[in-house]
Amino acid sequence: LDPAVFYQALYQEQMLWNTTLASSAQYVLPGQEGARQIDMAHGSLVESLSLFVDLQPNYGDGEDYWSPQVDRGGSLPFQEIAVVQNLLDVGLSNMAADRLG
Repeated sequence: LDPAVFYQALYQEQMLWNTTLASSAQYVLPGQEGARQIDMAHGSLVESLSLFVDLQPNYGDGEDYWSPQVDRGGSLPFQEIAVVQNLLDVGLSNMAADRLG
């Protein structure tokens, strides 16, 4: 893979998330520690959303989580519930609604 292609795609992904998170609720916590905690919360949400292929959690093995024999039927719902709740908590209700189908 051409490094320029990789870094361009990485930059585009960063811009997508910066735009998305800019439209979310803005929290202010004091000091550098507060800024770190907000950054970690945003990072955790992005990480959780990155585990999904469409609306199914997928951990890199190409199969539905916990049910590789059942197409689109075996996800662990708790992760989806947690992601939707977090999207609602930060004011990204459109993203939450999209995930609920």
